[in-house]
Amino acid sequence: MDDINKSVKIQSQEARNKDLMTLKFASIKKQAREVRVGTQAASRYYKSMSGTGYMEPQFMDNKK
Repeated sequence: MDDINKSVKIQSQEARNKDLMTLKFASIKKQAREVRVGTQAASRYYKSMSGTGYMEPQFMDNKK
């Protein structure tokens, strides 16, 4: 009888641990996704802003 109680306790602890680990891994994946999205947005921003300071010449004056 005592062995059955220990077995039930262990199984319930394993079930709780499985649920906690599932939540923890989901949280880690979400954080990684947010970091990746933020990095991509920053990269796109800097790429788009890096070319705005330079303007091609509109008119060419060849007079001297």
